[in-house]
Amino acid sequence: GELLDRALETKDLPAGLRQRAADAYMLLGQNSKAIDLYVKLVQEYPQSIPIRERLADLFLQSRDAKKAAEHMEALIREEPGKYPQAYLILGNIAMQEGKFKEAEDHLRKAVVLTPKNEPAYYDLAVAQINGGRAREGLETLDEARGRFRDTFQTEFFAGIAHSRLKEYSNAVHRFTSAEVIAAARDTNRLTHLFYFQLGASHERNKDLDAAERYFRKSLAIAPGFAEALNYLGYMWAEAGIRLKEALPLIEKAVELEPKNAAFLDSLAWVHFKLGDPKEAMVWMKKCIEHSAEPDPTLFDHLGDIHAALGNLKEAAGAWKKSIEIEPSSPIETKLKDAEKRLSSP
Repeated sequence: GELLDRALETKDLPAGLRQRAADAYMLLGQNSKAIDLYVKLVQEYPQSIPIRERLADLFLQSRDAKKAAEHMEALIREEPGKYPQAYLILGNIAMQEGKFKEAEDHLRKAVVLTPKNEPAYYDLAVAQINGGRAREGLETLDEARGRFRDTFQTEFFAGIAHSRLKEYSNAVHRFTSAEVIAAARDTNRLTHLFYFQLGASHERNKDLDAAERYFRKSLAIAPGFAEALNYLGYMWAEAGIRLKEALPLIEKAVELEPKNAAFLDSLAWVHFKLGDPKEAMVWMKKCIEHSAEPDPTLFDHLGDIHAALGNLKEAAGAWKKSIEIEPSSPIETKLKDAEKRLSSP
């Protein structure tokens, strides 16, 4: 490193030697020095594609996505069809930043330029699904399925897409296909997160027994997975079954994430279902305190707990807030009944 530093003090050092020095810094793991050299080289030779390519790669290695994107965009401005990898990288950078439409545009170009690049289809589908275009994501996955064999990714991402579309029986079918493929080819994909997704789809498809089975598989792999602990406990609380089993599951989830509003709501709700509205109110107040955004379910639960405590006016106020956030016929019925009882002498 010191020899390179001294060599670079030489005035009017040719560009080729400076580039070799930058590459040497890369090999030594001194990326910041390599970047400084390449930035100067790009300023001197803005049309040099190899220099810009290397600089973009360095920024990616240094996790500076914004600077990497700038140089990738410069590459595709020079020769739009020559750098499909640039579109792939730009798409993934945009996806990490939550810019899903921009990600989709880049990734579609990557697919068009490299139709045999299987992972590009999955990246494109994920961008479409996360961008609220789940139906288009399914079309992309069908295109991938037509070019390549059925894979865990085609089935898993299709399951996610169907879940977003609230087509839960289709989601269960696709997740189950993914499980079969992974069991035969790559069991490492059968993670606690995978089984959680499958359990959630079964629950939404009204198959509580299957949902329990997969939530338990998730928890067997990751006993401290708070999302699964909470979901299984809340599922039972909502159904009014196995409440004494549900309570410790939710308590553990809250212990792991004491400021998680969803978990606090679950704990309030299981106490309510156990016939203890006073204890339920303690947790419901904490839930509302930690809720980042108004949630209709939380205010509905708050209304029910107030009503059980005899606080009819407060119950009506909570139900009113709930339907202001999201209209609901059952909650409107409760509100009208409460208002009628409050107005009667």
